[in-house]
Amino acid sequence: NYGQSGTLIVKKSTSPGYERRSYLRFDMTNVTGEIIQAKLELTPYSAGTDISQANIELYAVSDSWSESTITFNNAPTSTDLVASQTGSASLTEWDVTSIARTEFANDSIFSLLVQSNSLGSAKYVSYYSKEGSVVSARPVLNLYTSSNGENASLKATIATDIVELEESNNVKVFPNPFDSNIE
Repeated sequence: NYGQSGTLIVKKSTSPGYERRSYLRFDMTNVTGEIIQAKLELTPYSAGTDISQANIELYAVSDSWSESTITFNNAPTSTDLVASQTGSASLTEWDVTSIARTEFANDSIFSLLVQSNSLGSAKYVSYYSKEGSVVSARPVLNLYTSSNGENASLKATIATDIVELEESNNVKVFPNPFDSNIE
């Protein structure tokens, strides 16, 4: 079980048991004002030698999942592409302003699926998770709002699940705890 894993692996594979996806959830209920800008930062722990040939995608998904019950069969899917960029072994920043505004107006809960659409054993990236050993490298949603005039970072406010596909189509879920602290 990788529930306390310090990394989130994202890779695509046709081999059963090797594809990895990550789900992120941010709780923005304590945010005030209008969201001017929102950026997600993911810091790679490691990456395959061909990561620059990979395409990493963020999708908006429903908040109807739970860390303890998500499986391949019930994991939320989406065709709502939020952002896409070439894989990188460096800090990756994603502009998620539009979807963050929408989710903030709806229920203030913001869920994303991070996945790769590029096949290849060296086209993976492993990001630091909430439990990552380097605190400054953990996933962050940076918000710039009209009420504070400066960045309000939602750090360690994620629930991540790595969904592992296996030959039998069973799924192992490796949850990390959800924390709604705002720093």
